[in-house]
Amino acid sequence: MWFVHVNHKKVFESEDKETAEEVLKTLKNITSDSDNIINFTLTTRDAPINGKLYKKVMKAVKEFNTGLIDEEIGDLLKDLPSPLNPRVYGKTEPSTEPPKNVVKNLLAASEARDFEWAKREWEFRGEIIEETSPDFSNCQLCGQANLETNCIIHNIYNGNSLKVGNICVRRFLIINQSSSIEESQDLFDAIYNRSVYVKMLQRLIPSLADEVISESTLLKLIDICKSYFGETFDEGKFKELISILNVGGTHIEKILYCIATDDLKSLRHLVKVKQLKDKVPNYWGKMRARVTTTLSHSGAYRV
Repeated sequence: MWFVHVNHKKVFESEDKETAEEVLKTLKNITSDSDNIINFTLTTRDAPINGKLYKKVMKAVKEFNTGLIDEEIGDLLKDLPSPLNPRVYGKTEPSTEPPKNVVKNLLAASEARDFEWAKREWEFRGEIIEETSPDFSNCQLCGQANLETNCIIHNIYNGNSLKVGNICVRRFLIINQSSSIEESQDLFDAIYNRSVYVKMLQRLIPSLADEVISESTLLKLIDICKSYFGETFDEGKFKELISILNVGGTHIEKILYCIATDDLKSLRHLVKVKQLKDKVPNYWGKMRARVTTTLSHSGAYRV
């Protein structure tokens, strides 16, 4: 069973991981304009239920599809309190004012003796610690355990590194020589998301070596590449990605290039696709229709 948690409360469950992933993505999109700190997680670990949100999400997914979740769910998400533990931070609303233990732990690992300078000494290189990793027990800044999104930060002066929760980085640090906390948060989110997309691609890459790939794999690749590159394709960014994935000069690079540049007509000469059965829920909507139309006419599809 797969569970979607929002602020450490269960809001969706499914035996199908792909369905849970789509719900998670849609919920994140709903809150894209929210200023609240909201913690989203896909996990196999159960949790207490957020009753109202659970009922609405389950109903929306059952009756429609994840792209049609109503605005009421968005309102519920935006009204959620911060996931931070009030016993640690003294209140539920996020604050950039650091607790004493955060100040103490950061100064102990930094060169500067003043917190305002010390918080600018650190950089995030995109190293993510999985929730289930045995290498992470407690955030080395605030001391909280069982955090679901964690990373490694590095001191640019003394080489020290800390394993910390994402929330501490976003709330208290100004990373990678950013000029403000807001710029730092945007930069952290961009680097973190890029790392997540790379990990997702790395899990899918082996399947591209198969003679026939599944339609769900193809749609995931298109979705990930669209998120990774945004609206405008960047050649330099693509070369960097190919280097990270270590697929330069291969058939896989050609496939990814066609996907990244939205060149489905060329893609149809490179892949054979096993189509999803009609009983499988369609979570990709118009994108799936366009892919099906373009590739099926070429004979790339194999039912």
